[in-house]
Amino acid sequence: MDGGRGTGVLGWLAAAVMLCSAATGWPAEEARLEGYAMIQMERGPQNHLVLQATSGGEGARFLVDTGANLSFVRADRAKKLGVRALKRTVNRGGRTFPLGTLDNLKAGGAALGPVEVALLPPDALGGT
Repeated sequence: MDGGRGTGVLGWLAAAVMLCSAATGWPAEEARLEGYAMIQMERGPQNHLVLQATSGGEGARFLVDTGANLSFVRADRAKKLGVRALKRTVNRGGRTFPLGTLDNLKAGGAALGPVEVALLPPDALGGT
């Protein structure tokens, strides 16, 4: 569902935050744009951007891909995160994934939801 409401919001968010601070060299406390919220991210062990967020009252870490136009959540974690199932699917890389919505995704002081997500089978990425 390219271009859908909430699609790829985590990637867009990361790009906006990076543009406001890291790319400009501004100190984080000075990087303020009207209508935007500053959200702290960290670098993971392989230098990936990681966002600590909550959804459905549950804390979770999200790997941020600034070039993605769709966000993915493991299907076995969807219920715990409050993902609401949609009656649609999306095709990516020759595979079909069910779609859902994170209605209450929050990070820092910002409400990011609703965010449309594709549900991955638990074994799709490995890890925990």
